[in-house]
Amino acid sequence: MKKYRLGIDLGGTNLVVALFDINQIKAGLPGMIGKTTVPTRWQQGYLTVAEDMAQLCNYLLQLHQIDKEQVAYIGIGSPGVIDAEQGIIVYTSNLHFHNAPITDALSQLMDLPVQLANDANAAALGEAAVGSTRGCRHSVVITLGTGVGGGVIADGKILLGFNGAGGELGHHVIAAGGLECSCGRQGCWEAYSSATGLLQMVKTLLPDYPASLLWQAADQTGEISDCRAVFSAYDKGDRAAQSILAEYLKMLAVGIVNVVNLFQPEILAIGGGLGARCDLYIPYLEAALQREVYAYRWIKQTKIVPASLGNDAGLIGAAILGEEDLF
Repeated sequence: MKKYRLGIDLGGTNLVVALFDINQIKAGLPGMIGKTTVPTRWQQGYLTVAEDMAQLCNYLLQLHQIDKEQVAYIGIGSPGVIDAEQGIIVYTSNLHFHNAPITDALSQLMDLPVQLANDANAAALGEAAVGSTRGCRHSVVITLGTGVGGGVIADGKILLGFNGAGGELGHHVIAAGGLECSCGRQGCWEAYSSATGLLQMVKTLLPDYPASLLWQAADQTGEISDCRAVFSAYDKGDRAAQSILAEYLKMLAVGIVNVVNLFQPEILAIGGGLGARCDLYIPYLEAALQREVYAYRWIKQTKIVPASLGNDAGLIGAAILGEEDLF
């Protein structure tokens, strides 16, 4: 059996490639041998991105003195709607790709098989293999970042839908007629529970607290551009930050309860940049589940935990896309 896999995280800002030992992953370890990154040149088209992927893959193989013949395949995690069978990025607003045959492009450059998945689904696979949902055949991973991503694993398999677009959890509506989302709908969970949504809450609520610590951290236009400022003020007991995060948690809980009611995972893991403050979220969310999950008192209960792999979850998940017997 070929020992090595290459995993790629195709982001709107950065392109990251990592080399893995599959035997270590199968033993429950991250298995990462090396990692490298460059800015994503999506503005120049998918062929340029594929060339950058190939360059990074070759760099890692040469650096670690591994022959390409020892690599079984390359896996890519990409934002957007994915046609995994055809290896096509059907649509992604972050990269402005439409029907981009990225796997064929990279396969020709590397002379290796290439597999493709949605990046949130890849993150869910990574957590299921060696992270916080390991051992669960039914799990959900939510990523709270610039947007809200979601990956659902049902009976050990990623839930894709008939067209590969399943699991877009950030785009279920939690407030009909609510805030406009980047997808064009109104009231999407992403519009409230992403970093973008949190900063919008700051913009709306902060003027009510002109004497607050958070107000002092605002720029000349009265806006906060970094979510960390909100949490820093909260930790110091700031009333403005407390009010803003109370609203944020309320909307986050609406979406989490919906997800649990829909999929009833054994474990729901929260990751992404905002996921770093699960110490605040989890007690609130656990109380919300007790109040609002259907038949909560009579069924086995979903456990909410922090995701454990950070930004490496998607890389690990991409590297195991071809491992049908892993779960």
